[in-house]
Amino acid sequence: DLYTGVAITHLKPARYFNYELGGWWSFDHQRGYADLSLYRMTGTGEIVSVRAADGSSYNQNAGKTLHYGIEYTLNYKPISWLGIRISGTSARHRFIRYVENGKSYDGLQMNDAPHRIINSEVSYSPAFLTGLTASVEWQYLSGYYMDPENTLRYPGYEVFNLRLRYERKAFEVWANLLNLANTVYATSAEKTAYSTAYRPGALRTLYLGISYHFTGH
Repeated sequence: DLYTGVAITHLKPARYFNYELGGWWSFDHQRGYADLSLYRMTGTGEIVSVRAADGSSYNQNAGKTLHYGIEYTLNYKPISWLGIRISGTSARHRFIRYVENGKSYDGLQMNDAPHRIINSEVSYSPAFLTGLTASVEWQYLSGYYMDPENTLRYPGYEVFNLRLRYERKAFEVWANLLNLANTVYATSAEKTAYSTAYRPGALRTLYLGISYHFTGH
């Protein structure tokens, strides 16, 4: 990844120290599970992507970084036909010691590092039609700074997806309607001294499919 089409000079190895504490809990009657973990990680010589004035990117060592937060998952079926899933992370990412082109970013938040990322889904599987599952998915990404100087902030986004799937014997038919609200958003955004770049996410998109599962293969 580092050496594909990227010129690298004087790149040093990165070193991390990570401390993590977590737990896992299974609900009764196979209704699901929940897990939670807390972590604190420091990085020395962390490799970050830097965009040059001409628009090209190159990798550079950051002096020292700090990362800490929580990660969680809940997968639960309160009743046989209803499923609830939520997973995400809430974290902070900071430069402890980092100098680029003579500028010090000590104490600032790392760019392209949102505080919260959440993916959740509610699914419905009716008893009167075995094999059918309908679900609504919510994807959320909070705002983040687009540059290491913390001068411009992208507000983040939330996207809803609708998924339908019907299975019967070896056949499966499915339809996915992504970005249900036709939200205009960027999957990533970054700022340099000379330009601001956004990578647009897909607008409302419908996928249809059919598949056949060969038993024993």
